[in-house]
Amino acid sequence: MGRLSLANGGKLVVWGDHFNSETRAILSILEIADVNYDFRIVNTLEDAHKEESYRHVNPSCTVPMIENGNDKVIGGGVANILYLSGACPKVREHLFRDEDRAEIEKLLNWFYMKMRTETQRLIKLIVPGKVQGGKVASQSASQVQSNKEMQINNIFSENGSLLSVLDGKLKEKRYMASNELSVADIVIYTEISTIMALLSEHHTNDLAHKF
Repeated sequence: MGRLSLANGGKLVVWGDHFNSETRAILSILEIADVNYDFRIVNTLEDAHKEESYRHVNPSCTVPMIENGNDKVIGGGVANILYLSGACPKVREHLFRDEDRAEIEKLLNWFYMKMRTETQRLIKLIVPGKVQGGKVASQSASQVQSNKEMQINNIFSENGSLLSVLDGKLKEKRYMASNELSVADIVIYTEISTIMALLSEHHTNDLAHKF
């Protein structure tokens, strides 16, 4: 099966790290839409995003980054998704349909303003400080664990929590925006996969039964 050639005749390039959920979302969107691309790994856990070779390409030292001919999308967020829907006809045709556009954009705005904020807080709670590049707090192991569990419970136990909102969406339709798969589902799913992986050892959150 032939893959899409972009209008400028070039190949789209994604720079990123599989540890980063936005990178995974972009790669999934491109794979599902059957778009031709190259992936260049930037290992953020080894600070590759701070090396001179990457700073030359991306002065902001952030991932993911999209390159397409003379175009360069830096900084992440909804800009990446909107760019792909405009630059790649197959993404627009299969995952960003005109009839669902308003609902997709509404979901993406909610995701980046609300859900991403909460999941980033969750990551800071669970992932060791040394992995994040920060300093580990000088607390006892029991204090750290108790505080962590309490905050994790707060994120998921409150009415109107992230997963309860998403559950409500799926009671109305097959996917988040409509009965067809969209970029919103992919973006949200990759974030949820991060949550579930991080919470795999936290048995106080019985998410499989709650949601």
